[in-house]
Amino acid sequence: MPTRIALPAGKAPRLDRPIRLGVIGAGQFAKAVLLPALAACKQLQIHAVSTASGLTAREVGQRYGAKFCTSDAAEVIADPEIDAILIATRHDQHGPLTAQAIRAGKAVFVEKPLAITLDSLLQVQAAIAASASPRLLVGYNRRFSPLAVKCKAFFAARVEPMFISYRVNAGSFPADSWVFDAKEGGGRILGEVCHFVDFICYLTGARPQRIFAEALPANGPRTLARDSVSITLRMTDGSIGAIHYLANGDPGVRKEYVEVFCGQHTAILDNYRSLSLHRRNRSENHRLLNQAKGHSEEIKSFVAALSGGGPMPIDAETLIAVTQTTFLVHASLDLGETVGYLPPADPVPRHVGHT
Repeated sequence: MPTRIALPAGKAPRLDRPIRLGVIGAGQFAKAVLLPALAACKQLQIHAVSTASGLTAREVGQRYGAKFCTSDAAEVIADPEIDAILIATRHDQHGPLTAQAIRAGKAVFVEKPLAITLDSLLQVQAAIAASASPRLLVGYNRRFSPLAVKCKAFFAARVEPMFISYRVNAGSFPADSWVFDAKEGGGRILGEVCHFVDFICYLTGARPQRIFAEALPANGPRTLARDSVSITLRMTDGSIGAIHYLANGDPGVRKEYVEVFCGQHTAILDNYRSLSLHRRNRSENHRLLNQAKGHSEEIKSFVAALSGGGPMPIDAETLIAVTQTTFLVHASLDLGETVGYLPPADPVPRHVGHT
């Protein structure tokens, strides 16, 4: 049975005028990170803002010189003057709004996750397949980090599989956080682990082939089910990615730590502040004054692709596969088995034994 579905590449004519952006959702992260980065792009204008609260929409719209604000996202999607949509709502709305916007002929930048249900992921996939020039990017910013780009380039000449260990000291969330709500947030595997699946796809240039996951039991007053998980991905090129996503550590320890081994080369990426590259018993070190996780770079890449008519920075097949992989992490936890990757349209995980 095929495990890949070819999707359109998303080519479109270049724009000779500023891109008109519609914003749907303007929570803390969007206001602090995404909107300032978008507003800094001279090729883009924020045209409209929609939030559930009309007061928030007005405040954000006025700050960025939008033409109008609304509490109805459908008005933004339907506006013929808008070229692209930023979706930064709570997780449950990402998939449906993305599908609607693609069907309306808009380019879409959607914050992760792309979807938290199989049905909404299938909606997105169908919208992409039906579009003559789908334009979609999910906010997997880490692959755009300057140090991540250097790390990938370090292994550019590799001829063998990689081993990647990605440790995330994620910290704990309150048990009543909306993130854990099955309908609204989908949990941390769908909402956050997708970042690290994408990063492994980026470094390897491959997609997951087999998935195995185990979780610490939720038996303490500060623990939640599937809040601390260890995930092993066998990639289509033979590489192995190990993601250790932990909510039970000391928050004083730096959050993200990546080690990559391949062809007698080793790279260590420490919290997107430093990168050490090792080969032939010599090391090359890169250190930044401030953490750089790639947010501004991903925005610039999205805007450049729209302005120049080039392909999206991440291909649609990978975007679908990353989300589907997080669903299959849950399937592996449910079954206590390794599951083979299968496309979203196939509802039954295949057992392939423990890794």
